[in-house]
Amino acid sequence: MSTTMSFTNQILSDLGGSASLIGISSMVYMLSSVLFAKLAASKWINLLSITGWVIFSFLLLALYCILVPQVSYIYIILLLQIIPSIGTGILLSFLNVEAMID
Repeated sequence: MSTTMSFTNQILSDLGGSASLIGISSMVYMLSSVLFAKLAASKWINLLSITGWVIFSFLLLALYCILVPQVSYIYIILLLQIIPSIGTGILLSFLNVEAMID
């Protein structure tokens, strides 16, 4: 989450993004995270085990961390914000469930 909320914002700023655009970037990330967290409660999520989803989520977050510094177009970074939201939305949902299990 710190990557999307600070590192990415710094990259957007360095590329000439305005404060409004940085805010939009954060909104894309947050709204997408909420939608993917809701998806974690659906039947679709049964495609993989909890362990599989946790691994998949961490891989998505790693991919995001690799791609963002490579991109030089602001609007591509806005699209890339969906990648960590998938990972974070699903990951936080499952890690909270696992933390509550006795």
